[in-house]
Amino acid sequence: MNLCFTITMITSNQGIERSGGLTYTVLYHEKGYIRLSVPSLKNLSWFYLFLNFRKALPFSLSPAIKDFQVNPLKGDIVIVYEPDRIDILDYIRQITLDPKVKKLIRGEAT
Repeated sequence: MNLCFTITMITSNQGIERSGGLTYTVLYHEKGYIRLSVPSLKNLSWFYLFLNFRKALPFSLSPAIKDFQVNPLKGDIVIVYEPDRIDILDYIRQITLDPKVKKLIRGEAT
């Protein structure tokens, strides 16, 4: 699993989801690719994310996920996935409900 930090551009705004207290917006979604805005990521430093993601992801990554990129500077996440193997919106909702993810987003080490 490669965790990449990249600069990305906002292309559209397709709605806001609130799941378990974590708010995210689907900025762009096409089959196999989704870009999310996660404003709470902007409160976290690169170093904090590197330290916490380096030891282990705070959630299990589905084998259908090909790439998972986090950019705390922009507060976004890009996921490239196999659409025939996963319901990506349901998967994202499940991740946002995970107590370890909530703790990470609050800035508490996992």
